[in-house]
Amino acid sequence: MTAIAASNDLLALGAIQELKARGLSCPADLSIVGHNDMPLTDLVAPPLTTVQIGLAEMGEQAARHLLDHISGSSLKPSVLQVRPQFVLRDSTAMASK
Repeated sequence: MTAIAASNDLLALGAIQELKARGLSCPADLSIVGHNDMPLTDLVAPPLTTVQIGLAEMGEQAARHLLDHISGSSLKPSVLQVRPQFVLRDSTAMASK
């Protein structure tokens, strides 16, 4: 195993702590990636690589869609998409390359 992709940043931070408790280091022994880009993950050691979801954009799209439905201007089902962003920081070996 070379990496852990945690389902959220808090679990990723716990994985980093567990590595340290076992005498291992991140990213030298194992790369770790989180999800959500919660506040302060850029300030931990090592700064956490994460996948950022545009929650504000997601909310704006949903609100526009709801208002369109309420006004009757758009009654067709639709798919709303928000592109995630990969935030590369030092908890992955690829950040040091």
